[in-house]
Amino acid sequence: MDGLTPRRLGQLLLLGLTQTILQAGAGTLELCQQWQRSHGLERTALADALGQRNGLTKQRKFATASPGDRRSLYSPADIQRLCRSR
Repeated sequence: MDGLTPRRLGQLLLLGLTQTILQAGAGTLELCQQWQRSHGLERTALADALGQRNGLTKQRKFATASPGDRRSLYSPADIQRLCRSR
């Protein structure tokens, strides 16, 4: 495991989680429920998946997600509004 730091391992796991969420076909209601119960990197990944799926506006126009990012690409207020309406 040469060069595989704990942080890098976490980034790879988060990337896999995000891809699984998007491929699983979970509905917005289910993702909102998961987002409301989540914390940390999982919450960020779920917020990004919800924002992408529902066409929300990114906080920074051309931003892209990188594994291990602690901040979502989408406004927490927008995600809260989306999930409240479900």
